[in-house]
Amino acid sequence: MAYCRQVAGAAEAGAAAADAFARFRVAVVAAGDTMSLNPEALLISATRTSAAARTHTGAQGDCAAVPALLAARAERTIAAEELERLNSHLEQCWACRAPVERFKAAERAYRDPPEKTVDPALTTQIVAALIAAVPPAPPPEAPSPSPSPSPNDSAEQAAGAPDAPVADHASEHVAAPGTAAEPGDPDASAGATSEPAVTADARSQRRAKGQARGPTTRVAAAIALPRRAPGPSRGAGSGRRR
Repeated sequence: MAYCRQVAGAAEAGAAAADAFARFRVAVVAAGDTMSLNPEALLISATRTSAAARTHTGAQGDCAAVPALLAARAERTIAAEELERLNSHLEQCWACRAPVERFKAAERAYRDPPEKTVDPALTTQIVAALIAAVPPAPPPEAPSPSPSPSPNDSAEQAAGAPDAPVADHASEHVAAPGTAAEPGDPDASAGATSEPAVTADARSQRRAKGQARGPTTRVAAAIALPRRAPGPSRGAGSGRRR
């Protein structure tokens, strides 16, 4: 504020200071990497440019360009031909030597300002200029909650999921031919074949049939055989041969 008052005058000092902070903000945002910036050099540069732009001398021709050329010379960014033009003009124009003195006083005031506080109205003006220069980014949107799956979706997912492979252990329990199945193993009992067990059952059935028909067969055979007539007894014969 002290720099702008020295160069632009009291009437334009507030607008010049607000414009200086706006230029400063734009430069910081454009740089991106703030670690590579020198904020003090960046702020004084913006202040010189804004104060020179707000200087109204009412002059024409080369006299009107003197404030901007003085700011560029303080910045050491003035071109060689422009510097020669400025020096040549200052040697001939006594009216333009006054801005030179004001710029020198402004450099001293910037380093040692006479006032240590800022008027609240000026603070409001500066903040408004900062916001207008680079509007703040909107806050990030909160992530929308993911919808919870409905019972129908869960059922569809379960129906569409591939069935887990079921191991077939039936072959592991099938007994080899000729071996008895283990007791209590239904798979082995159903799939295994036991020839000795079948043979034993057949023999038992035949044996039972033989026992059932044995006496009947013997009786029938006895009835069917012809009976022999009884011969003469030895006592009733013709007599013992002599």
